[in-house]
Amino acid sequence: MGSLFFLLAERIGLLLMVAFLLINVKYFRKLLVARSTWRSKLVLILVFSSFVILSNLTGIRIDSSGNIAEYTGGLVFATNDSMANTRTLGISVAGLVGGPLVGAVVGIIGGIGRFIQGHSVDWFYIVSSGIIGCVSGLVGQRNAKVNRYPKLVTAMLVGASVEIIQLVFVYFFASDGHDIIRYIALPMIFWNSAGSVMFISIITTYLNREVQLRAWQTQDVLTLMKATLPVLRTGLSQETATEVSELILAHSKFVGVEVFNQTERLVARGEISHDSKHAISGKLNVENQLVGSMKFYGENEISDIQAELVPGMMSIFSTQLAVGKVEQQNQLLKDEEIKALQAQINPHFFFNAINTILAVMRQDVDQARNLLLELSTYFRTNLTSTRATKVTLSQELEYLNAYLALEMTRFPNRYQIHYELESQDDVLLPPFTLQILVDNALKHAFGGRKTGNEVWINVHQTQKQLLLSVSDNGEGIDPVLLSKLGQVAVTSAHGGSGTALENLNRRLVGLYSTNAEIQVESDHMGTEVTIILPLEIAGNDENAMTKG
Repeated sequence: MGSLFFLLAERIGLLLMVAFLLINVKYFRKLLVARSTWRSKLVLILVFSSFVILSNLTGIRIDSSGNIAEYTGGLVFATNDSMANTRTLGISVAGLVGGPLVGAVVGIIGGIGRFIQGHSVDWFYIVSSGIIGCVSGLVGQRNAKVNRYPKLVTAMLVGASVEIIQLVFVYFFASDGHDIIRYIALPMIFWNSAGSVMFISIITTYLNREVQLRAWQTQDVLTLMKATLPVLRTGLSQETATEVSELILAHSKFVGVEVFNQTERLVARGEISHDSKHAISGKLNVENQLVGSMKFYGENEISDIQAELVPGMMSIFSTQLAVGKVEQQNQLLKDEEIKALQAQINPHFFFNAINTILAVMRQDVDQARNLLLELSTYFRTNLTSTRATKVTLSQELEYLNAYLALEMTRFPNRYQIHYELESQDDVLLPPFTLQILVDNALKHAFGGRKTGNEVWINVHQTQKQLLLSVSDNGEGIDPVLLSKLGQVAVTSAHGGSGTALENLNRRLVGLYSTNAEIQVESDHMGTEVTIILPLEIAGNDENAMTKG
C-alpha cells in the first residue's frame, strides 16, 4: 500500500503540472472566467477528457494477489487485474469547474476509456463515472451561481465523496471487488481529495491574483483621474501633455508614455520601446472627433489587465478634455443666463463620486468597476445634453439612474427610490428635469434623518400632456416659501436656495412659454413637485437629442 501511495503521488504530480501549465495560458484563464458559455463548456470537456484519458493510460496495474504489476500504460490488461489511477480526480475537478454537463460528459468519456482497458465486466465504470461527474458538477454549479469556485474544504470533501461512490460500485459489481478495495481504498480516497484541493487551489490562486492586480491598478487609475482632471480640462497642449505624462508614470505601472495631437508628437516621457508587444495605444475623442492619442509602454509585454484599463483611461481622458472644451465655450457665451442654465457639470459631484468609488474599491472590485461606468455615463450624458434643449425619457432615465447609482453608494440604505412609469420611452422633456427634482428631494427633504426616506418618481402620459412628479415623505416645506419656489431664489431651513427650481422654471418658460407649469404641494407628511409639459414625441422636434 505504501508503494501505491507514492506511485499515485507521481500521477497526481503529472496532472497538476499540466494544470499549472494550462493556467498560465491566457485563453484557458478566460475560459475559467466565462465558464457558463457553451463554447467554454465544450473546450473544458475536451481539456478534462484529455486529463481522464491520460489518467487511464498512466494507471497502476494491481494483480489478483494485491501486488503492483509491471504496466507501462496501454489499452488492455489481464482479466483478473485491477487498476488504480487518477481518473476520478479529473472527473470531479471537471464537475467543480464546469458544472453537471461538463462533469457528466467527461465522466462518461473516462468510464468508456476504463471499460475499453478492461473487459465486459467493467461496464459499471461508465455509469459510476457519469454519476461522479454529475455530483461534483452540482456542487460546482451551486458555487458558479454566486460567481466563485468551491472552497478548498468543499473540494476535499467532494474529492473524497466521489471516490467513495466509485469504490461502492467496485465493491458490488467487480468480480473481486472486496479484495480490490482492501488494496486501493485509502490511497485512492486520500489522493483524490488532496488532488482536488490542489487543483482548485491552483485555479483560485491565479484568478484571485488577477482580481487583486485589477483592484490595485484600477485604484491607481482612479487616483490618476483625480490628478489629471484639472490639467486636461485646460485642453491638450505640450505643457498639459507633459504634466499628464508625468502623472501617468507616477500613478500607473507603465514605464513610458507618448502623447500626440492630430499632427505631431507633443511629448515622450520614460522608457520608449520599439517592441510592439510592449506598447498599447488609445485615441482621444471629443464630440466624435479625433483630437489626439496616447501610447503607453510596459516594462514587459502588455498584460491583459493593462489592455483592459487603457480604453477606460482614454474614455475618461476624452471626457476631461470635453469638460474643458465645454467650459471654454461657456466662457465665450455672451448670455450669462444661458450659461448658468446649461453648465450642468459639477466638479464637487465628480470628486465625491471618485472618492466613493475609491472607498468601494477596497471592498468590491466589480461594484467599483460598475460605478466607474455609471460615472462615465453621467458625464457623457451631461456633456451631450447641454447641446440639446430636449431629450427622450429613456435618455433622461439613463442619466438619472447613473446619478442615483453613485448617490446610493455614497449613502447606502438611506433612501428608497420608487418608479411608476406610464409613458412611451421616446417622449421629450428638457434635459436634467427629473434629476433636478430628485436631487432636491435627496438633499433637502429629510434633514438629518438617516432611515425611512422614500422618494417616488412618476411619469404619466395623456393625449396632450406629459406629467412628471417627484414626491417624498420628508419634513415638508415652510408654507411661507411655497409660493416663491420656482419664481425666485429662497433660503430654507435645510440649506436649500431654490436656485435649481428657479433655473428649471426659466428654462421651461423659454421652451414652452405658458404651456408648461410647475406645481408644488407640501405639508408635514412630505412634498410633491409636479411638472406639466405639452406632449412631444422624438422625431417631431429638431432640437431633440437622439442617440447616434
